[in-house]
Amino acid sequence: MLIDPSGKFAYVVNISSSNISAYRIDQATGTLTAVSGSPFASGISPISLSVDPSGKFAYVANATSSSISAYAINQTTGALSAVAGSPFATGNRPTSVSIDLSGKTAYVANNLSSSLSVYSIDRSTGALSPLSGSPFAVTGGAENVTPDPSGKFVYVTSSASNYISIFSFNQSTGALTRSGVLAGGEAPAAMVITEGQTPVSYAPKFAYAVNQGANNVSSYAVDRATGALTEIGLPVAAGLAPISIAVTPAGKFAYAVNNNSNTVSTYVIDQATGSLTASGLPVACGQKPAAIAVDPSGRFAYIANFNDASVSTFAIDQGTGVLTAIGASTATGNSPYSISIDLNGRFLYTADLGDDTVSAFSIDQSTGALTAEGSIATGDAPTRVTIDRTGRFVYALNTISGSLSIFSINQATGALTAVPSSPLALGLVQSYSFAVEPTGRFAYAANYVLGTIAAYAIDPDTGVPSEVSGVPMPTGFHPIAVDADPSGKFVYATNYGSENISAYSINQATGALTAINGAPFATRAKPGALAITATEAAPL
Repeated sequence: MLIDPSGKFAYVVNISSSNISAYRIDQATGTLTAVSGSPFASGISPISLSVDPSGKFAYVANATSSSISAYAINQTTGALSAVAGSPFATGNRPTSVSIDLSGKTAYVANNLSSSLSVYSIDRSTGALSPLSGSPFAVTGGAENVTPDPSGKFVYVTSSASNYISIFSFNQSTGALTRSGVLAGGEAPAAMVITEGQTPVSYAPKFAYAVNQGANNVSSYAVDRATGALTEIGLPVAAGLAPISIAVTPAGKFAYAVNNNSNTVSTYVIDQATGSLTASGLPVACGQKPAAIAVDPSGRFAYIANFNDASVSTFAIDQGTGVLTAIGASTATGNSPYSISIDLNGRFLYTADLGDDTVSAFSIDQSTGALTAEGSIATGDAPTRVTIDRTGRFVYALNTISGSLSIFSINQATGALTAVPSSPLALGLVQSYSFAVEPTGRFAYAANYVLGTIAAYAIDPDTGVPSEVSGVPMPTGFHPIAVDADPSGKFVYATNYGSENISAYSINQATGALTAINGAPFATRAKPGALAITATEAAPL
């Protein structure tokens, strides 16, 4: 059902009878009165209806007859009359039709042919003409199409594959370009986009590094313009040999995993200064905890226990940040060394150093509980598992061979399948970290032995990285951890040997790195993992 822009008429597509009912709306009472001639014939199985912003034309997607019926609207009576040339051919089984706010372009999602048909609209007659290159391929099926209010972007959801395909529209040339694919939640069927005044932008705010040799955590303020780090006060105490750190998505709490004391320390983050204050006593986890991750909702924390071959699950108190264990630990492969959660909070993965595998788990988003979804072989000694920012691929960094195992994610279960090029030789020498920056276009890895950082461009379709020219860049001695800030502007490498942090700005077009003035920045003894918070801010 849809009401025309004037608010005078209502239209209903009737799938079984293959027609459209039209009604006049009483402006005083809201009562509906059938328009003379209603219902109006359509194609077979009309399933979606859109009216252009001027209220002059209506378009109906006919699922079974694979066509679009176009109508001129009598703006006095609301009656529909077929546009010359209607119906217009689409792909196989169109399930959604949308008109952009300019009224110049029509988009049709073709479910069975996994494609997007695009048409220019004759503003005088309402007739449709296919755009050059139409129909355009959509990943994993097509169910609903939504242009954004600016007319620059188009999104297509697929409930069958859980993907959202993204297209950019050049308003000057009329060209449509497929620009990416994003994993949605479970069975994304439809979407709506609000009309904002400015784009959402994230600015880096604070950074935290665990110092294994000093048993503490260093805090830094991040200059949002330059990426430079300024230390905040003195380091705060942690347990013995803190090895991993994570912050909640809202930047309220930080957690440091203490490898030698088998605990996790909780800190409250001062939102104004970035300083850390311990919250409660350290909480016991498994033996030799190696890594921690917080789910995107900020409600659950997961710790990979190296000696126990398990993951401990904790609920996060939203007021204090204190952790409470949820049930018994969940078994992983042997010696889990790294842990990662997808951006939708549906799947969790561990890199199992002891048996050269990645273990996959689905997450109950109500309780935080894990369900094993199998494991898959990697290369030798995987020490880092990372999920790309689109939620479609998992990367396992194999430390001994310097290669990268790449897997596609089953969006229904979280299970993994190796991509054809996996494992991919990267030429790294004893690398322990592989980080994908927030846009998902670039990735970074450090050579522990050589003291360099390499940059890679990620193919948006295959997920396969290729080295960016002009790198590797020098770091300090023995870089052990690499991370990008949430704005996607800066990359940091903690240098275990030289006890400092190297910092770089990212070329937004190529992914190449440039050293930040003032870097490297001092830490304490044997710095390890790094975590960076961000805040929403107006663009610089």
